Amino acid sequence: MKRTPPPSGQAVAPNTMSDFDIEDFKDVHLLELEPMPGESPVAYKLRFVFGCAGYRNVKVLEMQTHPVLAVHAVRQEAQRINDHRLFFKHIRNLLRRAGFPLGRDELTVTQDNAGILAAFQWKDSPIDYAAGLRQAEQDAAEFANMPL
Repeated sequence: MKRTPPPSGQAVAPNTMSDFDIEDFKDVHLLELEPMPGESPVAYKLRFVFGCAGYRNVKVLEMQTHPVLAVHAVRQEAQRINDHRLFFKHIRNLLRRAGFPLGRDELTVTQDNAGILAAFQWKDSPIDYAAGLRQAEQDAAEFANMPL
């Protein structure tokens, strides 16, 4: 087998975009790349990933009493997936892109007409829930001998 060198003297013409004008971008929807006031980095990342997948009005709820995150979103450009198994896999892949590699038993998803809901345990939550439970146990032990 003989190898021949690439032909010399041939160059690719640069793309000058001579036919470009601002009207070409009039129907392009740009995502909000700025975090909302008071939004955590985790909520921003989830909102961005779901927004890129075609969901709008993404609300990320960080539960105050449990290490759980819930994502509410409305399907706009995203395709409706009727098969629950495929829908579950789709949401799980979106969460994986956002940095949440979840097992099957760690995620709950549901959908209605255009809305979706996903809830899962947040393992890296900055809130120390164990300390709150210890405090509740100490308070219960302190008042255990009090007559009613």
